[in-house]
Amino acid sequence: MDWFRQNPFLSGLIAATVVLGGAGLYFVSTESASLTEQTELYATHTGTLNRLQSSKPFPNDANRAAAQADLEAAESTLKKLSDTIASQSEPVKPLTPEQFQDELSKKVAATAAAAAAASVQLPDGFYLGFDDYRTQPPSPDAAPLLGQQLNSIERSVAMLISSGVKSIVGVARPKLPVELPGGAPGKKDGQPPADKAAGGAMNLSLAPFDISFVSDQAAFRDAMAALTTSEPMVFIRLLSVANEQPVAPAKAAPEATPAPAADGTGGEPAIPVIFGQEMLNVTMRLAAISGSAGAAK
Repeated sequence: MDWFRQNPFLSGLIAATVVLGGAGLYFVSTESASLTEQTELYATHTGTLNRLQSSKPFPNDANRAAAQADLEAAESTLKKLSDTIASQSEPVKPLTPEQFQDELSKKVAATAAAAAAASVQLPDGFYLGFDDYRTQPPSPDAAPLLGQQLNSIERSVAMLISSGVKSIVGVARPKLPVELPGGAPGKKDGQPPADKAAGGAMNLSLAPFDISFVSDQAAFRDAMAALTTSEPMVFIRLLSVANEQPVAPAKAAPEATPAPAADGTGGEPAIPVIFGQEMLNVTMRLAAISGSAGAAK
């Protein structure tokens, strides 16, 4: 220790040398690890490059043939689906605005008569969801597609009536695209609008409409069975079912069994029905095909 005190310059030089030596060793160790990592990464990339350079280019004839086969299979499947939808959908028929109004008036009257015969209540002014066309005709472009949707709505309401629902609360439908400003133009008055890019094939879409009704459980089951198996097809997209009595009934005290009558006859009282007789408030969003999957009919 005395020597270090007596030679401060050499002591500082030795200390600096030790520190610099330690820093140098740390730097060498760090760079060595980095060099090893980069060497391994270079070897990996080199191997990948060699493998890619030695492989055959893609796609080859076999791959192209397989892709073409998959494409043809997909086109065949879509064609079969299109044909199935076309065969099970309401066709689009040429219809002028005046003819549509006549058809609408006839179907409203027929629906009202069927409901009265089945004791099914309809709301005042019931017009199958086409109130806008009660006094004014649609555009020539919209008339054919509206006629197609009218048939679907009228048929769905008829199924509910024949199933024995208690009442139909209402029918509502959003406007079809062709009813809105700038809708798709038709070929000519009263003809279904065609998609020129599809070579005369119709645009295929869904035309939704909502039906609300009140029914007992048995009639509701019959209505659902009829709608899900109807042809032309109609799709049930949304369904809301609410019991008219959301609160469970209170438990009633059991009644005492009456004593037998003098003539020996006597009977047990009828078992009171606690639940299961409530009505159901049902709202469903249905959708029918709008347009045709094939050529315009």
